[in-house]
Amino acid sequence: NNLSIYILVILISSFVLSFLLFSYSMRKWISDPLKLISTILYEEDKQKIEELKRAPGEFSKIGNLFQTYSQHKQELNRAKTRAEQSDKLKTSFLLNLSHEIRTPMNAIMGFTELLKSDSTTEEEKMAYLKMLKDSSSRLFNTINDIVDMSKIETGNIEIFKTSFKI
Repeated sequence: NNLSIYILVILISSFVLSFLLFSYSMRKWISDPLKLISTILYEEDKQKIEELKRAPGEFSKIGNLFQTYSQHKQELNRAKTRAEQSDKLKTSFLLNLSHEIRTPMNAIMGFTELLKSDSTTEEEKMAYLKMLKDSSSRLFNTINDIVDMSKIETGNIEIFKTSFKI
């Protein structure tokens, strides 16, 4: 009878000890890393990612994946910021370009209309023709600059560096 009680106590103790070891192992090997994963998913905490990388088993590989994901996300955000800045610069450039083209075009169109007038004197016509020539030259130079910029951007122009006196 004492032996039965002794065996029963040993069995119950073994069962309780096994349960405690099992629950500790489950918490250490599975539950805690899963909590870390949950935290990382919601907060993207870099310290938690490092902690997960030190976790046992496959969880360390998941930590590496989270770190890679976090780095890629940062790179994408930087690229997005650069793209937005580039878009703003392009818009500003196009506005400036529009102004640079329209100003001489307005002069060309205006002075052409003035030349058609019968009341325009020869002296005025010569002044208008000079204005037309100047505006045409300015427009031509602007278009050449645009073409040169395009060539530089695509790498189709060779740039020679030389020194000169200002």
